[in-house]
Amino acid sequence: MKNLTGFLKKTLLLLSSFSLLLFTQCEVQAADSDVSASVDLSYIFDLEDLEIQFDFTVTNNSDYPSVLNYYTLNLPFTNITRSTFIIDGTAIQSNIYDKEYGSDIILDLNSEVVKSDRPVKFSGTVLVDDFISQANQSTRKIILPTEISTNIATKSIEISYNADFGAPQYLSVNYSKLQKIQDYYNITVNNIGSSKQMTLIFGENVAYDFAIEKTVANNDSNSYRVFDIALPKHHHNQLITLENVEPLPDTTYRDADSNIFLSYNIPPNKALDVKITGTVAFNYNWNGDEIGNIELALRSDLIENSKYWEIAQESELSRFELFAEKRGLDLSKTVDSADTKQFQKIAYDYVIDRLSIKQITTDNEGFTSVHGGADAALERKSEAKPEDYSDLLIALLRRYNIPARMSIGYVVPGEFSNEGFFHYWVETWQPDSGWVILDPALDDLLTKSNYFAKQSYEHITILSRGTSSLKPKLPVTAIHEYSFTPSEDIFERNPDFSAQFNFDDISISDSIATGYLTIKNTGSTIIKDFEITESPGLNLFYFNNILLVPGQELDIPINYELPEISPRQRSMNNSIDLEGVIAVHNLTRQRVDRDYTASIQFINYWWWNLLLKLISILLFISVIGVLFTIFRRYVKFMSMRRHKSRSRSVLVLLMTVLAISFSVLPVSAQANTTDQVDTPDGVEQTQEPLQEQAFENAEIEVELGTQSVWNKSIPVNVSFTPHITSENTEISWDVPAGIELIEEHPRYISTVKDQPYSVRAVVNPIKGGDYRLVVNITSWTQTNYTTSKSIEFTLGEDLIANPPTDGYSLMIMVKYGVLGLGGLLVLGGIGFGGKFLLEWLKKYFSPPEI
Repeated sequence: MKNLTGFLKKTLLLLSSFSLLLFTQCEVQAADSDVSASVDLSYIFDLEDLEIQFDFTVTNNSDYPSVLNYYTLNLPFTNITRSTFIIDGTAIQSNIYDKEYGSDIILDLNSEVVKSDRPVKFSGTVLVDDFISQANQSTRKIILPTEISTNIATKSIEISYNADFGAPQYLSVNYSKLQKIQDYYNITVNNIGSSKQMTLIFGENVAYDFAIEKTVANNDSNSYRVFDIALPKHHHNQLITLENVEPLPDTTYRDADSNIFLSYNIPPNKALDVKITGTVAFNYNWNGDEIGNIELALRSDLIENSKYWEIAQESELSRFELFAEKRGLDLSKTVDSADTKQFQKIAYDYVIDRLSIKQITTDNEGFTSVHGGADAALERKSEAKPEDYSDLLIALLRRYNIPARMSIGYVVPGEFSNEGFFHYWVETWQPDSGWVILDPALDDLLTKSNYFAKQSYEHITILSRGTSSLKPKLPVTAIHEYSFTPSEDIFERNPDFSAQFNFDDISISDSIATGYLTIKNTGSTIIKDFEITESPGLNLFYFNNILLVPGQELDIPINYELPEISPRQRSMNNSIDLEGVIAVHNLTRQRVDRDYTASIQFINYWWWNLLLKLISILLFISVIGVLFTIFRRYVKFMSMRRHKSRSRSVLVLLMTVLAISFSVLPVSAQANTTDQVDTPDGVEQTQEPLQEQAFENAEIEVELGTQSVWNKSIPVNVSFTPHITSENTEISWDVPAGIELIEEHPRYISTVKDQPYSVRAVVNPIKGGDYRLVVNITSWTQTNYTTSKSIEFTLGEDLIANPPTDGYSLMIMVKYGVLGLGGLLVLGGIGFGGKFLLEWLKKYFSPPEI
């Protein structure tokens, strides 16, 4: 019997060894499939190395003993310098093998027998040398495995690390306890889920790399179509940079809620593959946009109710007031700033109490469902969706004049799900904290979580709805079009640009030089607000809402008021040198200044000089002839022959003076220069022209009519051709201070695609200065599109346009002609009336004839 038992053991050992040779990639190899294993993990790391501690438990779920031969541990680390494992006080032999994904550690368990009533326990330690340099040079992101082998379940994870890292800004799995003990932080993870790894991010910024990949197609065979792609929103504590935008958009703009859109004008029967990459970073310590937040929070449209953000049921409002009263807040009084946070928490809890959610889908199903609003949310309260929670909460907050808006965005993988998903939540204003996140839907689903005013590093806002409860909509058709992954790089906002001047041809009589300043974004952030300082007489004209993504260019019209110098001085100097500072800002209000120099050259044309000389000679001969004739007649008339020689001397002297004067007549000039702005080293200046800007929903032409010579008003004629049909097309104006605009057209009209329209307005000047008047054509459809067109003009101190509008000179002549004719008529009338009056008086006072 003993021989038979020994034979079976040898056979089993031989088969196990053979299996090891065949299946070196298997994580766990045991003699029986009823064997299960679990492990408790401990990760301990400092500023250099990582120590992993294992506590294994192997159990047998059958009534028959099993033999353990080898365990294979898969670790995503290299540089493993120490591997120590112990079972029942005896060291276990371990072999380390380098793999493409890291290292395999094979443990020889020496045929350990595991029974149903006797689990096998063993422990070990692995040291990973120079771990931080492998994880990330910036020590901002650390990835640790939650699964070390496929067939080994992880029961718990303890993380202990050097306190110099600080508390984690982000941990991709839920943890139950975080505490600091002396020089180390300890984290206990209690909800691992199905994720095979967990990510910790340290530092002030938590960043995600994002990619947008979308194909936009125009199936219309007759006309262009405009497609807008939304970027992640750049606002308060969420900052974006852009790495690549391909292809560059036709226009980049922000709407009334500060959402950023890249707009592409697609030709008929064409498709475009758009790929955008960049970084989204959270920074809850940044207050650069505080003023903008306050201004935004005070906007009246953020507290207005609408069809979908209004509760029509008085019984529901009474129920809410009773709910608030039980929480210690009397809503019969005005909710002041001191009660704001308390009220927001009560409204938040009330929404969670009233609605129930079954699940949150991780696809885009929620973005194709019918939007019902706050009242509809209450009707389907047992099967509510995240959008319903947001609608009801916004309706409650706005009813009591607390600013609130809806956020549409993406929740990255974390404690809720191993997959990211699109989602709705609410942002509301707190006087001491600014805009904060409220996510009652996710809070209702995760009972142990709290998403009230949480500094969330998982919610990435793509769009905000504040001015409308229906728009904008997130233009997604598939979940993969937007992707977000933890970033390994330090988040840096690098605004930069290059610029070059291009002046148009000018003549010797011009008082203003016109041209373009071409700005190109060469940094990694979106730039806006272009200005020239320390340059008297040089003016820029552009739209305030124009944005430039990295790589995008813009031609900005400029003019320069030429100094008052004589034509002779212009001819002698040959050029005018300009210098000053060009400044741009990015969306975080960082400013970049660049010194620039430019030059306007005056070029002398040989044919013009020759023509002037010929004219001078002809004038000289004519004047000499006239003077000679005058002097001859004078001498003859005076009969003073003795003074004849003196007269001739005077004549010769005058002829000499005239010859010198006419020989220095001015020459014409032109300027066609390309001058560059001083830019950082390594930034090349481009000579390529700006890509033609495509129109959005309409083609617009704006021109000034002839200024009135009587009241100095200027008509403005607008003609536009819409590319889309809209029953409500709004025509609005951006009017600067200093002028008054009288609209001679309705504000809303119905437009038909490709049908031209014309409207008119009148500008009444108030004071002199440089002005830019903007007309906006907005097509209110399922998605509102706006196209703007501006026109620039200058008014002198006398309120006359400079340069004068077409036909103004003629109208001046007509005016004086009319005034002259009127004066003659008045004088004639006075003369005729006076003559008639004198005759009447003479006749009246004459004595009667006898």
